[in-house]
Amino acid sequence: MTLFPNSRRIASQANGAVNVKARVLFNSSMLEQKLQQQNNSSEEGASNNSNNELEPGVIIPAKQESSPSSATNQNSFPEDTWDNVDYCIAFFNMDNRQGVALLELRDMLSDVQHAYNRPNMVSRYLRTQHFDTLKAERMFRDMLAWRIQHQVDDIILEGGNYKPPPEILDKYPGAILKGCDKDGDPVFLSRMGVTDMIGLVDKYGHEDMLRFEIFKRESCMVGSWLPDWERKSGRPVKHILIIEDMQGLSRRLLSVKVAALYGEAMDMDQANYPDAAKKIIIIRAPAVFRLAWTMAKRFFPLFIQQKMEFCGPSDYLKVLEKYMDLDHLPPCIYPAGRGHAAPGQPCNFEGGRIE
Repeated sequence: MTLFPNSRRIASQANGAVNVKARVLFNSSMLEQKLQQQNNSSEEGASNNSNNELEPGVIIPAKQESSPSSATNQNSFPEDTWDNVDYCIAFFNMDNRQGVALLELRDMLSDVQHAYNRPNMVSRYLRTQHFDTLKAERMFRDMLAWRIQHQVDDIILEGGNYKPPPEILDKYPGAILKGCDKDGDPVFLSRMGVTDMIGLVDKYGHEDMLRFEIFKRESCMVGSWLPDWERKSGRPVKHILIIEDMQGLSRRLLSVKVAALYGEAMDMDQANYPDAAKKIIIIRAPAVFRLAWTMAKRFFPLFIQQKMEFCGPSDYLKVLEKYMDLDHLPPCIYPAGRGHAAPGQPCNFEGGRIE
């Protein structure tokens, strides 16, 4: 099998949109030779490095027969399988060293029978760990163990193990928008300022709210909106642009209970949903946000903080226009906007108090 065919056209989008072409990244035989050399070196030093190996039998990965996003591939780009790893290499602009690391990690995870064991997903863990394959392997296996422990694989499936309370869906606004940003990536809009988080935590409790946080992330990453988006975009999702609206934020949010929930949710993001956010734009932040940020900042590592951009009530539209067509925004953000949630996403962005 030729993993990296030279000058091969990988995928194209119909109707005059973006074409994705593979660069001449590697010579296949050279790549496999480098990988074999690494494997031989690893075998020779195995007896001296046994402490770096993962404990056998610790992780029992869940087995799924198909990708969570869709059962069949009807897109104009290759299916996300290891047979098509060359597409992932080109799509994420990996160089020779990074491509070799991905192939090495593929071999290290050869025992894992899970739908997430596919190039686009595995590469996110590798990039997060700066292409350190041992750290990426540990992180990936830990993620699978977390999914098994919390029964995450079928949380968004119809008839699955979780049905979110309608009130949380209605009063906790956050959804992927229909359309995309100027890079062609999806846009997620959240309105923390109009969300009565202390009311939700008091009524439903920490564990139920954390369960909903998992549900929300799964809906964004592999929800029912995704197959249609990929078909129309002609490519898989690379990253997500996140918009967090703070208009209406009050001191009511400054609660130890809410801080504990956010802290655990942020830890969950970093461990189990890495390399998802491209940029996080905080808009319409009122004066009280400065106090809230002093409490929340410690939950965000530096590399996440570097992705953030803050803007107030007077300049937020100008900032957002740099990244997306304002027409894709709902009227609650841009009065002239005609945007709405993508199919299958919660459609109410108004929030409201919990009684």
